Amino acid sequence: MFHQNKSPELICALFFAMAALVQLAQADTRFPKTTLEKGEATAEAQRFLLPLVPPLEIPHTRAAWEAQATALRKQMLEKVYLENVPRSWLMPEVNVVWGDTIPHVGYVIRKLRYEAVPGLWMPAVLYEPDGDNTAIPAVLNVNGHDYENGKAKDVEQIRCINLAKRGMLALHPEWFACGELEGPDYQHYDIAYLDVVGVRGVSLFYLAMKRALDVLMLHPRTDPERVAMTGLSGGGWQTAVLSALDERITLTVPVAGHSGMTPRITVTGDLGDLEQVPSDLLTVGDYTHLTALFAPRPALLIYNQRDNCCFLPGNALPATYDPVVPVYQLCGRETAFQFYINENPGTHNYEQDNRLRFYAFLNDYFLDPEQRVNEELSCDGELHSEEELYVGLPEDNATFAGLAANLLAGASRVPIPDDTDPAFSEWREEQLARLKKTVHPQEITFKETASVADNIYKIKSPDWTVIVSHHLPENAISQSAVFLFADDGIEKKNNGIKKHLDKGHQVIAFDPIFMGGNKPEKRLAMAFQAAGIRLLGLQAGQIMGVCQWARKELGIEQIELCAPGWNASVAALIATALMNTKEKAVACVTLHEAPYSLEVLIDERVTYNEKPALFCYGLLPDFDMDVLKALCHKTPVTVSP
Repeated sequence: MFHQNKSPELICALFFAMAALVQLAQADTRFPKTTLEKGEATAEAQRFLLPLVPPLEIPHTRAAWEAQATALRKQMLEKVYLENVPRSWLMPEVNVVWGDTIPHVGYVIRKLRYEAVPGLWMPAVLYEPDGDNTAIPAVLNVNGHDYENGKAKDVEQIRCINLAKRGMLALHPEWFACGELEGPDYQHYDIAYLDVVGVRGVSLFYLAMKRALDVLMLHPRTDPERVAMTGLSGGGWQTAVLSALDERITLTVPVAGHSGMTPRITVTGDLGDLEQVPSDLLTVGDYTHLTALFAPRPALLIYNQRDNCCFLPGNALPATYDPVVPVYQLCGRETAFQFYINENPGTHNYEQDNRLRFYAFLNDYFLDPEQRVNEELSCDGELHSEEELYVGLPEDNATFAGLAANLLAGASRVPIPDDTDPAFSEWREEQLARLKKTVHPQEITFKETASVADNIYKIKSPDWTVIVSHHLPENAISQSAVFLFADDGIEKKNNGIKKHLDKGHQVIAFDPIFMGGNKPEKRLAMAFQAAGIRLLGLQAGQIMGVCQWARKELGIEQIELCAPGWNASVAALIATALMNTKEKAVACVTLHEAPYSLEVLIDERVTYNEKPALFCYGLLPDFDMDVLKALCHKTPVTVSP
């Protein structure tokens, strides 16, 4: 009830506001809910992905396993971790610049930086015990996501100091986005800039680790028979990957840093960052396979009983330890493969209990009985601030985006011939073949149709479900239909639907996967790519499948695509190019809010989590918006604001 003192102007404003709400409610009645139920997209994606995780197959003899391991290690490097890297990145020698020294009783800390790839320098510190040039054990220490402290974190320093006091070399490099490398230039998901230009960003992570190991191996006091690696969380991931792929590491202790992909797809919080789920990993092997590649070397897997981050032992061990035990048995080294579950404090940690277990493992395999120290040695007064351990980097140190831009600048696309040129047909055929090889388009046939409301259908293929809403104008002018899909979903496009209806067009509205209301848990985008599935190819497959379904079930004769948003625009062009291979299956395409070039992904620092489908591995060297439009031969493409 209005107060009697309200002004006429206010009463009028409130009246019109209420009228607008009534109109909105009426509009909502006309355009009912058209999204999947909560959790349905995630569950469907998980059901699709889980069978794509390859099992570890173990032969019957040690010789057969060794041959298999050699081949697997080679495939992992060539097809995942080093595929397409520039030759200059594989420089035979590592460049090292040594800096200041910090003296301590019994050991010194030496600052250094080394080049991971040309122009990209990594800071590091080496803890070196006093003594002569007698060969001693060496340990590569790596940290996880400690963005502020990095190599200066207390638990990292304590471990390295203890190793030095035990007579071992301890090298600790900085990790991307941490410590001295903290900041926007090295955020882990930004390696997608490299992926989209055809060089996996994970190769930088691999080479940064490998070069650190090179530095350690070149030290005159390193005993090559006694080289260990360890780290927590992201450091555990680094430890698992490098230990699997580089046999110079003779003992490994990853801590709460890895698991097979089956539990990670199920418990999506364990998927981690982009480097931990690189594209095409599962086409070669899983983390179970990488763990098996530790054999026959001593390996201790440490997990935390109540880990508040990731990799609870009940999830991780069945995918890392249990399947690998037979490999160590085959090699006659069953006792060299162990696991430990930390209960104090039991959270995500590399605190004293875990460190003591690590020291004990080193004692068993690296030191004679008289050299072994069981307790943790005091570090009172010996820890340093981040500033004291600061190494320093060149002002023009390379960045993820900068490296990607340089690689793209060096790429050369085949010029687009005029469509009247006889060479155009051959160019288009070659480009379509290359497009299929890049985006891996999925063939999807929606065979099941269920009506969920008036003119709203739930259509199903063996793997996928899509909600389709069919909007009919009062006076349809033809059997043509506008197929509408958008980055932010069709439920936000009621005005757009109405405009098409007012023109007498039918509208088929739906959300392809990873658009609108058809979004699985966002981390699963990485899992699709790891399984060799490209989201752009999956989206294009669903668009083509819906068009095919509408032709058959709704009698649609002419298809027009309307795609608001960057992702929708690119998927629409790809679907049109593929559908128009033999005939003009799409009459026209209208793009809204489309990028003028996909290079803006790098130039404008678009993040992977914003538009994961567009960071398709290897897309940009061959395909930009102009090429995709040209491939929609004879189909008009209109770009609107």
